[in-house]
Amino acid sequence: MKRIAPFLISIALALPAWAHEGEDHGAPEPTAAAAEAAPRAASVTETFGVLVAARHGGLTLYLDRAETNEPVTGARIEVESGALRTNAQPVEPGVYGIETEHFTRSGKYPMTIAVETEDAADLMSVTLEVPDQTVAAMPSSTRPISWDHAALWGASGALLFAGVGLVAVRRRTRKPGIDGAKP
Repeated sequence: MKRIAPFLISIALALPAWAHEGEDHGAPEPTAAAAEAAPRAASVTETFGVLVAARHGGLTLYLDRAETNEPVTGARIEVESGALRTNAQPVEPGVYGIETEHFTRSGKYPMTIAVETEDAADLMSVTLEVPDQTVAAMPSSTRPISWDHAALWGASGALLFAGVGLVAVRRRTRKPGIDGAKP
């Protein structure tokens, strides 16, 4: 009898976690990852690969060698898009930045990117598409918790509390010499 109570309590606590079939949970909720990501464009040639990411106040360019994916340092990068013609400044190895307000409005921005290093030169073309910012979806992490989950957690906590209380009461009322225990 001493060992059956903890066993029954552990089984009762595990009941809500048992898997079963036959429930339809519906379609998964759409995620807002595409709305949260910065607008990006990429181009790869035989020599270089470039990823252009729009950020508030400019562009970030990630430049690497196409064959090895090794960051390219010491490159001279010139970006041309419409009336904009500017050079990118190195930020860290393989990362270059441009400070401009040219890409703050929604729309498509075709760009020509000229890359020159000591041993190679290349010309790449990309189109950066900046979506309308007013259609951003609500992130899925802000949805409220449902009542069925709250009730399940509350019932599990109450059952655990009752089990701990039962064990504490049984230890207090136990007298020495009963059940073969030594005083």
